[in-house]
Amino acid sequence: MYISAWFLLGVMIYFPIITQPLTNADGITISLTHKSSHGWENSLGRFGLQYVDRLRGNFIFPELTTFFCLFLLACISGLVIEIFHISSKAARAAVGVILILSPSVANTLTYYYCSDSYMLAYLLAVLSAFLLLNRTGIVSWGAAAVLIAFSLALYQAYIGVTITICLFWMIQNCLDTSEEKKKLYRTIGRALSAGVIGVIVYLGLFRANQLITGVAAADNR
Repeated sequence: MYISAWFLLGVMIYFPIITQPLTNADGITISLTHKSSHGWENSLGRFGLQYVDRLRGNFIFPELTTFFCLFLLACISGLVIEIFHISSKAARAAVGVILILSPSVANTLTYYYCSDSYMLAYLLAVLSAFLLLNRTGIVSWGAAAVLIAFSLALYQAYIGVTITICLFWMIQNCLDTSEEKKKLYRTIGRALSAGVIGVIVYLGLFRANQLITGVAAADNR
C-alpha cells in the first residue's frame, strides 16, 4: 500500500517533468530522443550506463523513464523501512515523502537520458545495505558485494548511500542496550568486507571495460 501511495505522490509532484521536457543543460546538449555514444561516461567509470541504455535501444523516453524512476524510488523507501524496522505508520509515510521531496531526486529526474540508470544505482546501493544488515549467510554477503560493484558501475556516488545506511544502523543498534554486541561487531565486519570486495570487483570490471572499449580513464579517475 505504501509503495503505491508513494508512487502516486511522486507522479503528482513531478507531473510537470513527466508532461513537458524540463531537462537541464546536459540533457539539452546530449539529446532528448537518442544517445548512442558513451565514451565520456566510460572514461568516468560509469561504464554500466551503456548496458542499461542498450536495453531501451539507446532511445530516450522522458515520460516512461520518470515513471520508472518514481517506482524505483518507492521501492527504495520500502527497503529503508525494512532495514530500520520502522513500525509507526506516520514514520513510514514520512520516509517515502522525504525521499520523494529530496532535492537530489528532483535534480536526478531532469537527466532524462540517464536518470533510470542513476535511480537503479540508488536502488542497488540500498538493496546491498538491506542484504548486509537484515540477512545473514555467505550468499547474501556475496550478493551485496556484487550489488555494490554494479551500483558503482552506474554511478559511484551512491556508495555513500550504502555507507550512510550502515552507519545509521550501527548507531541505532549501539544505542539499543538489548542488542547483542557480538552480533553487532560481526555485522560491522560483514559490511566492511563486502564494501571492500565490491570496490575491488568494480575496479576490475572498470579495467576490463577500458581494454574492451579502448576508452581510458579520465585523468581525475
